[in-house]
Amino acid sequence: MPKEIMGNKVFTVEETAKLFNVTRRTIQSYIKDGKIKGQKIGGMWYFTEETLQAFVRGEQPRGERA
Repeated sequence: MPKEIMGNKVFTVEETAKLFNVTRRTIQSYIKDGKIKGQKIGGMWYFTEETLQAFVRGEQPRGERA
């Protein structure tokens, strides 16, 4: 279940993988390849709901991966 931080839903790699029915490794590849933008906090990657919606729409992430 995603957490809510400052009014934003935030998903872990595992939650994102389940949501898209792919493996954790696939999500990690997406991060490495710059296909999805995330934020690394305390050694774990997190994604906002907005970021995941942009990914589904096929929009390219802006800026650097965190």
